[in-house]
Amino acid sequence: MSVSNANSIKNSLGKISHYPLKELCTFSRGKWIKAELLTPGKYPVVTSGQRILEYHNEFNREGQSITIASSGAYAGFVNFWDEPIYLSNAFTVEPIDTSILRVKFLFHFLKNNQDFIHNLSSTGGVPNVYPHDLYEMSVPVPPTDIQDAIIEILENFMSLESLLTNELELRRQQLQYYRSSLLDHPEEI
Repeated sequence: MSVSNANSIKNSLGKISHYPLKELCTFSRGKWIKAELLTPGKYPVVTSGQRILEYHNEFNREGQSITIASSGAYAGFVNFWDEPIYLSNAFTVEPIDTSILRVKFLFHFLKNNQDFIHNLSSTGGVPNVYPHDLYEMSVPVPPTDIQDAIIEILENFMSLESLLTNELELRRQQLQYYRSSLLDHPEEI
């Protein structure tokens, strides 16, 4: 998408309506599972962390899922899963009607508001973010063709970010290799 198309999208955003999240989405809590009840499998177990720690042989979300961590240090962490997952200590936010609100558009909107959502966490003890904390959050709902264009732009940038992150990691490994080779055995230079 060109810069002029992006500017066209930006100009049309002033003509959209905003709705409370509770009018557009359903919220569904995951099902907590004890570690000893996990049966090794291929489905990521999504909890309150930012990383997958376990895999299970069952899933309780089919994919295209927006998850929000509900408790702990990462309470309010927003993530997206294309594949089936077992949702544990988190909840999902799903558009009621994807012909009005696209899943990926909602994900990018929520991710853009990550700090706001994280700051909703209760204070004292273990931080928690509950679905009802998000009910009144105002969501812009542009026409679906605009949502689709925004999704395309943001997904392209996410793809580039992923490539750059991988490249950076490879360069760090390369640096470490040469640093080690050159400094551990300088006589071989």
